[in-house]
Amino acid sequence: MSTAIPLFRRSRPRSRTGWIGVDLGSQSLKLAQLEYQSGRMQIAAASIIPVPEGRFDESRADWLAKTLREKVTRRRGFQGRAAACALSMSVAECRSMNIPPGSSQERREMIALELAEVGAPPGAAGTAGSVAFDFWDAWPVPGDTNSNASVLSVSEDVTILVADALYRAGLDCSVLDGGPFPLSRSVDLVADEST
Repeated sequence: MSTAIPLFRRSRPRSRTGWIGVDLGSQSLKLAQLEYQSGRMQIAAASIIPVPEGRFDESRADWLAKTLREKVTRRRGFQGRAAACALSMSVAECRSMNIPPGSSQERREMIALELAEVGAPPGAAGTAGSVAFDFWDAWPVPGDTNSNASVLSVSEDVTILVADALYRAGLDCSVLDGGPFPLSRSVDLVADEST
């Protein structure tokens, strides 16, 4: 009897789904999940839902959790709990900064100090407070001794509300991103896999 289980598993067609993509835009919530089947990537499940107007606050986070529970955990087509979320530029801010050379940690500290002076990005739920951010090296300007960095920042209040809403919806969000970066990184990932 125990030999029938491995035999059954080997005879199934190979299928692998990716993370559930959650794109929280200012006008719509877009959900998608790709599936690798028979050597090709295809859309396994997708949905587009209009987003209520207003700032991202607790009531919008409650709406997001409820909507995701209904559309993802109770809807056929979406599989698993792993998710990646992209935020609208209405709650995130992308900027370029010239940062003096240094280690990654030193540069992160310099960016944090500069962002603390500016305050939370527009569209934040609360008052100016802590800011969550990440940065990437940008193309250097010839002759410039500083290092250019692309910085994506979001009010920490918003990141907590979004992460909590995804958790309450039953999703494990490993990535919270925004701006033009997800597209450029996904192009890099595809290029890496094809070489």
